[in-house]
Amino acid sequence: MEFIKEDALYNWRTNDAAGLYIRDTREEAEPPQEFACTVIGHSGILRPATIPVPTENLTFLGAGLFGPAREKTETSPGWTGDSYRFAVYAYPPKYGRENAVILRTDGGGFYSYIDVSLTAAEMWRHVCKVCSPEMLWNVCSCVVHTYDLAVESGRQAVMEMYAEGRLRKKQGRNGVRVYVEPKILPAICRD
Repeated sequence: MEFIKEDALYNWRTNDAAGLYIRDTREEAEPPQEFACTVIGHSGILRPATIPVPTENLTFLGAGLFGPAREKTETSPGWTGDSYRFAVYAYPPKYGRENAVILRTDGGGFYSYIDVSLTAAEMWRHVCKVCSPEMLWNVCSCVVHTYDLAVESGRQAVMEMYAEGRLRKKQGRNGVRVYVEPKILPAICRD
């Protein structure tokens, strides 16, 4: 992966078809050396929430670009979406099979994901090869927003359990364990 810095006032950006600006890198003398990628996909192995990924090992596969403005219809407000950009990279870790990294920039910032699925690199190589940049944008948008919705749903469920007073902790030999007390539903009386 290569980066360029067009001006001292700009952030570093990827030197590929996606041209993603990396947030909060304007004052850095050197481009980013690694990204803390949020783990998505399923590999059957318990992993941390994020994995550090060295940028030097990333190989560009495709750019997910919104393309021309999408027109307003009766069921869609229409929008340009050009601030949303995606890039997909292959990442060969030191050990194990190749993974795929998805980078996203939008009006809210910069996000990095790593797909650790068993066939992630193979699948993303194929998707990047057969999809137009606009279709790749649709696929990437669906994947990362589905992940974001799942995280928010889980967070909301924990907050509700906390508000109901059902979250408990118990000290054991192996440290503190958090558990959820079951929800007691009112009995239904039948006549």
